[in-house]
Amino acid sequence: LPPCPCTYPTGLVYNDRVWDPLNRHHYRWREISLQSERVDIYRPGAAYCIRSLSVVPKMTLSSQQCCYDDRRRLLTRGWAAGTPALVSPEASVHLSRVTERLPWLACKGDFSRYHLQRPPDNRLNCSVNPSDEEYQRQVLLATNY
Repeated sequence: LPPCPCTYPTGLVYNDRVWDPLNRHHYRWREISLQSERVDIYRPGAAYCIRSLSVVPKMTLSSQQCCYDDRRRLLTRGWAAGTPALVSPEASVHLSRVTERLPWLACKGDFSRYHLQRPPDNRLNCSVNPSDEEYQRQVLLATNY
């Protein structure tokens, strides 16, 4: 899977290809609609989210999800951070719900438990976001739900 870009790629509307400096390759990405993906529920606080697309159709079932704050900075941790998906909705909507949403629901929305198995991507060593103070607040709220 491609790494998450450190800043939201604003040109996705015109060009879905984003350069990956680690793999030295262009990857295709799609803007995720806040309503259809229910990012407001599963990634509360994210202003923007994107998902990687297969280079060749059906090449892989998995995808990378990356979410950004209102300043277009990658969310590297916390409840709004995107995570890799074992099965992308583009590959199978049903399997995606089973492999992505059911485990999240089993964790009762506690992202700290979910992220143990599906850690957010930060292979490009982007700035940590949110701040330590905000992250600790989110952990406290999530674990005491």
